[in-house]
Amino acid sequence: MPWKGRQVFLGILVKSGSQAPGSPKEIPGVMEAAQWAVRHQRILYTSPANISRQGGRLLADGWCPDLTTETWVQVHQQELFAVYNRFPRSRDPEGLRRVAKDCDELSIPIANHPDFRELVQDKWETVQVLKAASVPVPETVLSLGSMSDALRRWRYAFLKPRYGAFGEEVYAITWRTGDLIRVEGPVVGQSMTCTFSQWITWITHQFPPHDVILQQAIVPPLPTWRGFAVRTLLQQTTTGDWHHHPRVARLSESDPVANVSRGAQALPLTDCLATQWGIGTAQQLEQSASVLEQQVVQALLTKFSGRTLCSVVEMGIDLLLDAQQQWWVLEVNGFPQGRLRYLARLDQPQFKEASQLAHCLPLAVLASHFLPPKPYATNSSNKG
Repeated sequence: MPWKGRQVFLGILVKSGSQAPGSPKEIPGVMEAAQWAVRHQRILYTSPANISRQGGRLLADGWCPDLTTETWVQVHQQELFAVYNRFPRSRDPEGLRRVAKDCDELSIPIANHPDFRELVQDKWETVQVLKAASVPVPETVLSLGSMSDALRRWRYAFLKPRYGAFGEEVYAITWRTGDLIRVEGPVVGQSMTCTFSQWITWITHQFPPHDVILQQAIVPPLPTWRGFAVRTLLQQTTTGDWHHHPRVARLSESDPVANVSRGAQALPLTDCLATQWGIGTAQQLEQSASVLEQQVVQALLTKFSGRTLCSVVEMGIDLLLDAQQQWWVLEVNGFPQGRLRYLARLDQPQFKEASQLAHCLPLAVLASHFLPPKPYATNSSNKG
């Protein structure tokens, strides 16, 4: 074992600075990770600017959470054996790329690898990968010259940044009649009516060339659901399987873009489905979602082949449901946010347990490349 006799840490890459972060118990996931560390392996919170390469070692300055005092302990020049990447790429893209390059050259696992996050951040490229694998995705066009004809065929669509996130700058586009269309968003209640030619001119001023896509809208199955989408967090396990966490339904009665960051409700999907169609149908839809999600994982890992198994440890998959109760894949997130914590606030034990597991499972997978592998407890009924 190359690390034998050396004190090494699992680095958690976050946005941090020279000052101690806020109280560990106030930051989502820190206490869960600290409890995992007591039982398994030391962890260290750091950032790209605080990581350096010295010979064949990756060293970091950072902060370690202390469970006893619920404070931070600052450490310097500690060796990393793996990196859990929770760093927002936009903060320091060059620094993140440098750390990933060092990890690759030193055979140190880093996950999710920035290359994978870049792949799925490109909505157009992700659609092409999934279409090639026969995964149902909404029809999508990239060419500005094709958008008018596409909207006339679909009548209802979404205009969105090719590389966007959090529902930002997403517009609902509806063909009304004749040459008129209605543009809604990105703020709820904000809209305008214009002609096709005015709309195309507006797009050219609003977005850089080839940085915007038009995607056919999948109308929710119920008229009271103006916006409806489902987020599933999938994480790799130490045995190489993929664990499907409880699905979170994002529901809005006023905004066609169902995103929590835009004010949508976060609810347990099973409860939403069972309320409308009964528990039997809800279970069938959950099962068909699991099958589809596994197709997505396989398609993306095949595209991302050539990397180590530990280059991708988690992904968020957004699903849509149509009036025929068919699932569609909207997009994939390589930097999934913790929507499970919204359900954990409902004070239901299974959601609290799922939220805690979500913070620890990637650490266990990365540590399994250093420590003797052992299965980390998951609910097998949630595996696809």
